[in-house]
Amino acid sequence: MKVFSRRLHPLVLVSYAGLVHMSAANHGREIAMAETAASKHERVHLCLDAGSKHKLERAAAYEGTSVSRFVLDSAVAAAERVIEARKRIVLPATD
Repeated sequence: MKVFSRRLHPLVLVSYAGLVHMSAANHGREIAMAETAASKHERVHLCLDAGSKHKLERAAAYEGTSVSRFVLDSAVAAAERVIEARKRIVLPATD
């Protein structure tokens, strides 16, 4: 029987010197990407298992974008859906 350990691989997005850097801690590498028009000063640190990281990398490759951009776009779209759902007021039907 093969036992798999569940190692988490942090993904860190850092903005400095006009570039966004995505650092995959398990590989010890950084990928620099040019920033878009808006200046970004915030960052998010994610811990995920190897399978989830692979899915994100694969999906980003299918979309022709970076993992950072894919995660950001997906998360913002999901946040907008949740916020919009909470804003709606449902009134009962009147007879």
